Amino acid sequence: MDKYYVVLTGARKNAGDFLITQKCKELIRKFRPEFELVQIGRWENLDDKLDIVNQSKGVILLGGPAFVPKMYPRIYRLVDDLNKIKVPIIPMAVGWNAYPGDFKSMIKFRFSSKSMELLRKISSGSDYISVRDFYTNQILKMHGINNSIVTGCAALFDLKSIGKAMHLTSTPKAIAFTPAQNIKYAEITIELMKRLRNIFKDTRIICAFHRGIGKKDKYTSKIDAKNTRRIALIAEKLGMEVADLSFSHENYRVYDGVDVHVGFRVHAHLYFLSRRYPSLLINEDGRGSSISKTLNIYGVDAFYRRPLGEILHLLDGVFQRLSVTSI
Repeated sequence: MDKYYVVLTGARKNAGDFLITQKCKELIRKFRPEFELVQIGRWENLDDKLDIVNQSKGVILLGGPAFVPKMYPRIYRLVDDLNKIKVPIIPMAVGWNAYPGDFKSMIKFRFSSKSMELLRKISSGSDYISVRDFYTNQILKMHGINNSIVTGCAALFDLKSIGKAMHLTSTPKAIAFTPAQNIKYAEITIELMKRLRNIFKDTRIICAFHRGIGKKDKYTSKIDAKNTRRIALIAEKLGMEVADLSFSHENYRVYDGVDVHVGFRVHAHLYFLSRRYPSLLINEDGRGSSISKTLNIYGVDAFYRRPLGEILHLLDGVFQRLSVTSI
């Protein structure tokens, strides 16, 4: 290979991570077609891959909410001595994550000293740092990193749909619902499914899980597996179709032919918007709230300390509007 980038992916099980990786690679191939791509997991130690790394034109960090306090070496394993990497390290649409995910969370956010070591190396070696959202941009500036630029998430860019109008319908023929992953939102997830079914009695509804259903593995805890199994069973009793999208971006094809998305999964939301279909995102943490504010497409913040009934009342109004008027 004469010219190539090393691209570090976070895709292991979550369908959203696979979608991010796919969309980042599509954009690189569109605008830098002369480069080949060598993909490596961001969790891998690169000490034994330094020949590959240092002969490349750069290491690109592919998207996702990887800017956390201990991003290096917990998220990006890289190498023990960052000076061993001689080429630029270039973030592409990387964002932050925190709970609950509001403005106060952003103000209180702090990187570890090791993470700052990586960020300074990134900043000094690149003209710009591509970040997913306004909150991430502000966090970097708070830490003295001033060459970041907000590009949005790569999943927002469906190249075939750019320039197209939104697909609007008076009554949806099919709805996608994505449950919350966090078990603390299990009850609101179940209540929302019941309300959707009550309002859209004869509509096809797909309950889609992005991180698998009911199986414990090295990426899924026993508690998470039990929670998704319970939600899937209730969805089936409500007459919904149940879909497992984990381990591949291609599983997003489940959404083809669906008119609207409602739910907690950020990358279901972005997938629908990128293809010009309506979506209502319910924010469970900073991943949702930050991208919602960046796009100026406000959903409902479920993390606020407000009664469950108040959140459901807000969403009921949206559901009723979907059932009687144009989206």
